[in-house]
Amino acid sequence: MSFKRRLIAPSKTVQEFLDRHPEVQTRSEAKAQLDAFHQDDTFCIVTKIFGNTILHQEYDGESRKRVFAFAYVEDPEALAWYEENRQDDIDKSINMPLTIHHLQVSQSERIPWLCEELNIPYDLKLYKRSPLLAPPEFKALHPMGAAPVIQDGPITLAESAACIEYISNKYANGSLFVRPDDPAYADFLYWWHFPAGTLGPALGRIMLIKSAKLGDDNPVVQFGKAKYNQALKMLDDRVKENEWLAGKEFTAADIMVVFPLTTMRYFSPYSLEEYPNIVKYLERVAGREAYQRTMEKIDPGMELATGVNPPKSPFKL
Repeated sequence: MSFKRRLIAPSKTVQEFLDRHPEVQTRSEAKAQLDAFHQDDTFCIVTKIFGNTILHQEYDGESRKRVFAFAYVEDPEALAWYEENRQDDIDKSINMPLTIHHLQVSQSERIPWLCEELNIPYDLKLYKRSPLLAPPEFKALHPMGAAPVIQDGPITLAESAACIEYISNKYANGSLFVRPDDPAYADFLYWWHFPAGTLGPALGRIMLIKSAKLGDDNPVVQFGKAKYNQALKMLDDRVKENEWLAGKEFTAADIMVVFPLTTMRYFSPYSLEEYPNIVKYLERVAGREAYQRTMEKIDPGMELATGVNPPKSPFKL
C-alpha cells in the first residue's frame, strides 16, 4: 500500500533532508524527493492520529535514517491499515539495534523516557537492585558499573547526558535539543547542564551530610543546606515563569532535571512544600503520556515521586 500522493513534508523536514543530502540543491527538489517516499520502502512507526491526519515517522529501510512526514489519509482502507499496525505491533517487526540497560529506580529512567518521547524503537533490559546497588551483571556492562548504559551495535555508552545526546543525534536528527540560532538556545544550554552541574551535586552533598550525622551548627551542614535550597529556589523561579525549562517547548533539559526531583527522593527524601512551582511542573511532567508509558515499563508498580512529599522508600541507606 502506497501513500505517495498523500505525503507532504513540513519545512523542518525539508531542511533536515537538505542537511543530510548535500547533493540536493534546492528546497523544491528536496520536497519532491520526500513526497516520493513509499510506505513499502521504509519502516513506518505510527505515533498519533488526528481525525483524517496521521502523524507518523519513517525509517529508511537501508540507512535507518528517520524521515518525518504528515500523511493525510482519506481512504478508509488506508486508515484501517494504520489502525491494525500501531506502534506496538510494528515495533515487534523491526530489528531494534538500540539496547537500553535500565537499573530499576535509578537515573537511567531518562533514556527510555527519551525514546518514548521520540518514538524510537529500543530493546529494554531491566535489572533489579541487589539489594541497594547494581547487580554484578549490570556492573559488568561498563567499567564504571553505573546506570545508565546503552548498547548500539558495537558501541557501549554510559552517562545520562552522553546517552541522550547520542540517541537524539543519531536517531532523531537532534530532536529535543535547541539549535544555536534559536533564541532559547542559551536557556536550554544552561538548564541542560544544571542537573549534573548544580542540582545533582547539591542533593548529593545533603545525602552525605545526613549519613555523617553532623549537627545543624556544623559549617559543612550549613553550606550544604544553603546550596541545596539555592538550587531548588532557582529552579522553582524558572518554572514559575516558564512551562518548561527552555521556555514553551519541552526539551532534553526537562528529561535531565526530573530524576533528582522525583525518583532520587527514594534515596534522599526531601519535601517540595516550599517550592510550589516545582510541584506544578512535576504535575505537567506526570501528565505526559511518554513519561507514563516509560515508568510503567521500567518500574511497574512503583509509586511516582512527583508529589509534594516523597514516597516511603524500601531502601535502607
